[in-house]
Amino acid sequence: MGRTRRAWLGTLGAVGAAALAGCSGGVVDGLTDGGTSNGPGPPASEGDLYIGHELDVLNENIRDGGVPKDGIPAVDEPTFRAADAASLADGDVVFGVERGGEAKAYPQYILVHHEIVNGTVSGDPVAVTYCPLTGTAQGFERGGTTFGVSGRLVNSNLTMYDRDTDSWWPQVVATAIRGPRKGETLSEFRVVWTTWGEWRAAYPDTVVLTEDTGYQRRYGSDPYGQYNPPRGYYANGETLFEPLVSDDRAPPKRMVIGTRTGAGALAFDKQRLCSERVLTGAIDGTDHVAVADATLSTGYVYENAEGVMIEPADGGYRVDGATHAPDALPLSRVLAFDGMWFAWAGFYPGIPYVRDTAAGRVDAGRRAKGLVRQTALAIRGALSRRDGRATAAVAGVGYLLVYLVGLGHLGVGSSGLELSVVADPLARAIQLRGPFQWEPVALAVVGPVELLVSPLNIALGSLLGLLVGLNLAVSLVAYRGPAACKLGPGAGAAAGLPGILSGFACCGPTILIVLGLQASATVLTLFQWLLPLTVFALVGTLLWVGAKVEG
Repeated sequence: MGRTRRAWLGTLGAVGAAALAGCSGGVVDGLTDGGTSNGPGPPASEGDLYIGHELDVLNENIRDGGVPKDGIPAVDEPTFRAADAASLADGDVVFGVERGGEAKAYPQYILVHHEIVNGTVSGDPVAVTYCPLTGTAQGFERGGTTFGVSGRLVNSNLTMYDRDTDSWWPQVVATAIRGPRKGETLSEFRVVWTTWGEWRAAYPDTVVLTEDTGYQRRYGSDPYGQYNPPRGYYANGETLFEPLVSDDRAPPKRMVIGTRTGAGALAFDKQRLCSERVLTGAIDGTDHVAVADATLSTGYVYENAEGVMIEPADGGYRVDGATHAPDALPLSRVLAFDGMWFAWAGFYPGIPYVRDTAAGRVDAGRRAKGLVRQTALAIRGALSRRDGRATAAVAGVGYLLVYLVGLGHLGVGSSGLELSVVADPLARAIQLRGPFQWEPVALAVVGPVELLVSPLNIALGSLLGLLVGLNLAVSLVAYRGPAACKLGPGAGAAAGLPGILSGFACCGPTILIVLGLQASATVLTLFQWLLPLTVFALVGTLLWVGAKVEG
């Protein structure tokens, strides 16, 4: 790991490290140790953030990658154009900012050559920053000053300097590690890592940063690779520099959504958050919850000290009976942003890493209750749709009929109209004639259709038919409807298979006779257990599919 970014850029055929490089790393020179205070500098945050290392340790680990101060020029006079005039593909990565009713998009392919854009949003002076080596996009209030790129890095991360005091601010920790402002924390705001297509759909009136930056660059050529589709540095598992701390709980460049407060830091696996939609972790004993936002392929983190139940719902998340947008839950939201795992793990050694609900220390009973409630919402949503009701009715009734035929209780005989009932039907109705089969108490003949009436068999078949019908109806909605992570077409098959298995419980021995096969005691015992296993499987698949659907 002794390479510099200049060497890396050279291997990719970039035109000069000083012109194209980003964050760097080695022996520090070319910058003043502490700088000179020429003004007040950027505004500080009201509270300090947790830092996983002593400031002097971070200062000692600043590296030089061969790029001089301002060798990567910040954009100080950005220009923007309307969305309709932008020539971006829907899948191109952009960093989105919305505040005060104004939305702006900053294309990754431009920021990779500048890393900092000093501008305004809704009249407020801000800096939008991006470090390609750590995959972090963050926003800072800049007040009356501007930020520049020092050409140095800590833990592979962009180290900024402010042009008033020349204090050095590593982007991720957002705290000065050198200069007059040492120990102070910047005031931050959320920058959303998303795609152009998603951002434009969410904010049709957005404007987008143009290539008119005041510098000549090959903006179509990313010196590190590309994101759409991923290749080069962004697609491999290798870092350019040794992390401050290595942590093998995840691949180095696995994307996480991390947050830090004054008490600690916490990272949520982004891909798992997309699939689960809600993940819970803790910072210093205080629960925090992350929710996915499918609209922008991102997530938001909230403090949840009271353990409020949060359930996915249509258009957002249900909290205390009301539905809220992912970025507007009635909880205290904490700033979070995307980043590569090695960056978070390096800056915050031992950071809790939430990959699933178990890793997030979710209370099992609360999770189970939420799962049942979400499934009930999914069922209600499915039955509120015409196609959902039709699917449930056809599948449920069809299964019941097939089940009764399999038992030999439903068939075609001579035409007539008859109803005959056995003596003492109540006692006969609960009399077993086989595994999960009860004696018929009546024979009903209507035309050519003959039905042996066994109330318990009909009730059991109806229950199975109901479960199969609901499984397929909810699966249909999950496949067709909007969700944070849609189900594939195999969901319906997965939901219906348990129902097919139950058929072997009632007519498996008959099938063996027809095939001329001899049934052993073991095989017959297996058939007896198929039906209860089927019920559990149907309930399980219904919960699984229901959890994926927006209620």
